[in-house]
Amino acid sequence: MAIGYRLGTYAGGVGGLQYLEDLVDVIPYPTPFSHWSKIYPVGNGQEYGDGYPTCEWRFKWMTMTDMAVFLGYIGAGNQSTQVSLSTKDDLDSFNDYSAYMHRPDYPRGGDRAPGKYWKNVTFRFTMLETIT
Repeated sequence: MAIGYRLGTYAGGVGGLQYLEDLVDVIPYPTPFSHWSKIYPVGNGQEYGDGYPTCEWRFKWMTMTDMAVFLGYIGAGNQSTQVSLSTKDDLDSFNDYSAYMHRPDYPRGGDRAPGKYWKNVTFRFTMLETIT
C-alpha cells in the first residue's frame, strides 16, 4: 500500500511522480509544512506571513543507495533543483507541488557510517507551488 509521499522531476509534473516506496527504503517523518517562507511580527502582537510555502522531509537514516537516489534528483555539483513532489500539508492532507529541492547540510564529521548509511538527513523544499 502506497503511503502518498511521491517525488519526480519538474519536467515530469504530476504524471511523473513516483511513490517513495518504489524508489527508496525509507519514508520521511514529521514533515514541517509552512504556508510562508517568512513570518513577521507586527506591532499589535500578531504576525503575518510572506513568501512561498516550504516543507522538509526528515529521515532518521538512509542507506547509501537511498541517498544516491535523492541526490540524483538534485544532480552532481548542484545545491538545489526544481522537482515535483507530493507531500503532506499542515492539515495532514497530501497535495502535489513543484518546488526547489535542496541538498542536505551534512554535520561536520558525523551522521555517516562510511559505506553503510546516513543518519538524521533533512531535505528542504522551498517555493512550493500547487500543480494539478
